[in-house]
Amino acid sequence: MRHTDFTALTASDTPRHAIYFDWPLHIRAGGPPGYLANLAAGLEQLGRADAVDLLTREQEPAGAPAPGALFERVVCDPGAASRQAAERLEREAAFLARPDLMQVDARHLPRLRPQDRTLIHVHTTIDAVKMHNTLTCLGHRHRVKLVLTSHCPEAPAREWAEKAYAEGAPAPACELYYHNHLELDLHAFQLADVLVFPCPEAMEPYRATLPGFDALFGQRDVRFLPTGVTALPPAGDRAALRAGFGLGDGFTACYLGRHNRVKGYDLLTRAGLAMLEADPSSRVLVGGREGPLPTPDHPRWIEAGWTDRPQDLLAASDVFILPNEQTYFDLMLLEVLSAGLPVLAARTGGNRHFEGLSRGIRLFDHEADLTAALDELRATPATDRAHLGEQNRALHAARFSSSAFAARYLDLLDEIADHYRLPPAAPRARPARAADLPRLRNGEAPKVSVIVPVYNVEPFLETCLQSIRDQSLDDLEVLVINDGSTDASPEIIDRFTAADPRFLRIDQRNHGLSAARNTGLDRARGRWISFVDSDDCLDADMLARLAAAAEAGGCDMALCGVADIDANGTVVAETSGFLDNPPVYSRLHDGLLEITPEVAASMYPSAWNKLYAAHLFDRVRYDTGLHFEDHPVYYKTVLQQPRVAYVADPLYRHRSHDAGRITRSAGRRALEIFTVFDLIESILRAHCADLAQCRRQAGRILLRLVWERSFVLTEPYLRFKLSEQAMMRFAKWSLGAHDLLELRDPGISETFVHELFDNAGRFGGWDSPHKVQVEPADRVRVADRTPDAEQTRYPMVDCAPEAGFVLIHPQADRLTTAEITGLGFFGGGRVQLSLALESAQSTGAEVRAFLAPVSLLDGDALGRSHDRCWYAGTDWLSLTPGQPVPVELAVDSGSPTMALYIQSRVPEGGSMHFGWVRARCIRAIPDDPSYAPD
Repeated sequence: MRHTDFTALTASDTPRHAIYFDWPLHIRAGGPPGYLANLAAGLEQLGRADAVDLLTREQEPAGAPAPGALFERVVCDPGAASRQAAERLEREAAFLARPDLMQVDARHLPRLRPQDRTLIHVHTTIDAVKMHNTLTCLGHRHRVKLVLTSHCPEAPAREWAEKAYAEGAPAPACELYYHNHLELDLHAFQLADVLVFPCPEAMEPYRATLPGFDALFGQRDVRFLPTGVTALPPAGDRAALRAGFGLGDGFTACYLGRHNRVKGYDLLTRAGLAMLEADPSSRVLVGGREGPLPTPDHPRWIEAGWTDRPQDLLAASDVFILPNEQTYFDLMLLEVLSAGLPVLAARTGGNRHFEGLSRGIRLFDHEADLTAALDELRATPATDRAHLGEQNRALHAARFSSSAFAARYLDLLDEIADHYRLPPAAPRARPARAADLPRLRNGEAPKVSVIVPVYNVEPFLETCLQSIRDQSLDDLEVLVINDGSTDASPEIIDRFTAADPRFLRIDQRNHGLSAARNTGLDRARGRWISFVDSDDCLDADMLARLAAAAEAGGCDMALCGVADIDANGTVVAETSGFLDNPPVYSRLHDGLLEITPEVAASMYPSAWNKLYAAHLFDRVRYDTGLHFEDHPVYYKTVLQQPRVAYVADPLYRHRSHDAGRITRSAGRRALEIFTVFDLIESILRAHCADLAQCRRQAGRILLRLVWERSFVLTEPYLRFKLSEQAMMRFAKWSLGAHDLLELRDPGISETFVHELFDNAGRFGGWDSPHKVQVEPADRVRVADRTPDAEQTRYPMVDCAPEAGFVLIHPQADRLTTAEITGLGFFGGGRVQLSLALESAQSTGAEVRAFLAPVSLLDGDALGRSHDRCWYAGTDWLSLTPGQPVPVELAVDSGSPTMALYIQSRVPEGGSMHFGWVRARCIRAIPDDPSYAPD
């Protein structure tokens, strides 16, 4: 891997792909510094160091210590320390609150050379936002793919906020920082084109921490790349190292890492002390900086402190314990494998990826399991333990060495480049594939390839396909992409393929509209391409007239007017195909439309109602997993044209109905319009003659996108986020309400513009770092954590905030588990609630409640006495109708990820009928006085 340190590169020697990480690397560090250092080492071993640029900062040499007093008296002022910690955290929270202001330092641009890159890989969420903003402002974002790997053991907000709290920052400042960081993480994940995780299990901490993780990541382009490390020898032999650490001859358990709950240091403490008590010759050897959790006061508990030579501690030990409460993909585990040491690891997150790969790796579920495993390993002969360690060493060499890691990384770059039609990072010999062959240009190739993505459109599909079959232009191929339909759509497709050889059914798993269109593009052989939505239909002459108009005008693109039809197929309106007519008609002459950014912004930014020359898609594909994906592709293709052909008649019939319409989708995914807009802005910057022209068109397009989405968002906080994100971008272009009133499309009222600015002022104002300090009703989430909850006919957990209760339905055959998150706080405190059966017809129910530090994926883990996944809990409580039971759960520490669980069941001999348990008056009461109002 070419390593570049803030120096200019020439275009001729610039690899097309780059990795950006603006910090020094360290091969024995965790997170990005260690990840990238090991990757660089692996590429050197493969002789492929020039395949990709590693743009990072060199380690600054240590200077001479500054002179100071030989003796001095240090007076500790806890109050001042707390104030300084609060001020520092609030400054960081304010920085996180304005992602629109984040940019790559201009001094770094000469070495970054974004104009020469096709893929840039970043390794923190902040770097992802910075890179996205910088590429957008430079007009390169639309053609540079942004790849993000986030290396935190969980979303970093919780751990770093808890660290600040331990250092004296007040609880409200920590909570503010937490929520701002969480919002930034979500923002970064939405901006990235590709997300890379080491393995599927490594996503567990994000699923437990980030709200709406499954909905977000289920639609993104996610790839998996297991990490590797370089094996380094210890400083001496085992005997000398053991003597240096004062270990004696007894059994030694080792731990290396942070001393906090996320890393499981509390579990290590309990299990380790139990071992020391049972075996007077045993030792616990720990590396890493102490705090925030206390170190046990025991003579055989040895704290070696922070070290950059973990291999020395490993070589001196007999077993390594990895007790993570949550984990991503621990580089320390790979270090242990390379050292040839047996491992006892918690069965959580990325650790699960290693289960069954070696007998030297044993996963445990809870504290009692860990204690038993330690006892068993202590009783195992040393030769057998050494054999287990050698199996781990062999596993590392085969699958997790730095060279194996680097080879997988190069394959990943090729996969991404192939998927998005990017130039490869460096020439690599590989067999030719059908997708790489040139398009056929002989007489066997059809004139037009019609691509029809299909997903569960049974009521409309036959009408759509029949309208294509009836086209007066018969030189067609019709590629019908069945995107995992579960209704009768495949049978309808088969009827057409059986009757007409021009129709071809192509099946794929459900990956969304973008992936389906891309599949069609990969298979298309025609000289022209047309996209048809499977619930729309065509006039019989549409394709013939568009092709004739394009060929007569010497154009690579043609479009036509649109007829809006209802669910019954009745025409309800006819339009020109333009959103705003006046800018267009002055550029329209004899059926040819001169293309300018203003004209492009006035046309329908859709894939349909157009005919494209096939070569326009040689380097263009739709972004998979992105809503409103056709908008950027439209601007990419149309702004390449000096002119396009135009047929005024409404030849494309667009069906307006609610089912399946992406533009009518609600929820957080509606906020993806801002990712789409940033891509559009980048394209406009690359094509506009001046920034004033770009400013006008960007303002019009963004206002239109926000207006369209405002009709489907009903949740107050999401409506605020819609306004907030819009305001950030309007502010970047210095666009106020007066400017937008002049730029707005016909149909967008003045009232909407004013309401947009007013709504952005809620929750403290869009430009306030305190903007996420919202009311609990706007941030609390209620979920059903009952295993296989989706298999029940009716929901067993429901929330009725307007009525003031959460409903939990007990079941006779299993426990119903309700999860309530968003009530958490820093420091100690109490959670109070009232549980009741309010139906006089109920036969009774039993309930219990728990508080856990994080969202649990395994609801069955609650209540197991040997499992410390929860902080506080109750025994089973019996409920009778009309008699509320108050519940209070107290904890000595907490965080905003605090999760309240309520489980219910039907008592023996009882009935499920009328058994709804209502939870009311849920209150979080922090002990920290800093929460109290002034």
